[in-house]
Amino acid sequence: MVTDTGTYIDYEDHPYLTAGAAEYLRDCNVTLVCIHCPNLDSTAGNTRPVHYVIGHGYIDRRTSL
Repeated sequence: MVTDTGTYIDYEDHPYLTAGAAEYLRDCNVTLVCIHCPNLDSTAGNTRPVHYVIGHGYIDRRTSL
């Protein structure tokens, strides 16, 4: 993937939240997470624990603010 600044990012090697980080945010009553990367979760496996923990309380890269 090439970002809007022309920087190449490997889709499988991108920044993401860990399940522990998502649980911490949930436990701190954070209601919205904004992240600019291809996926909230690591794409190395088939599970998406961060999406499960955070639910719909996130804004991803496809949203224009």
